[in-house]
Amino acid sequence: MEEAKKYATESTCAMLDMASSMGIVPVDPDFKFEMLNDSIVGNKAWITIANPNGRSEVMEVVKIDGDWLVNMKAKF
Repeated sequence: MEEAKKYATESTCAMLDMASSMGIVPVDPDFKFEMLNDSIVGNKAWITIANPNGRSEVMEVVKIDGDWLVNMKAKF
């Protein structure tokens, strides 16, 4: 989890900590994915990835101080 947090915004790190403490985030250090597509507009980007199970998802990343960081949003 600490390695993943190096590539995440502060709010995403807080969400990861909360989810990890509740045991709802599976940790797989060998997780592999394939990047399918990206779209960059200014300091935001959306990256579509395919998981090993074939399911695709879109991740938002934002550029902060020159670094691209994953910016997860809570889904209610």
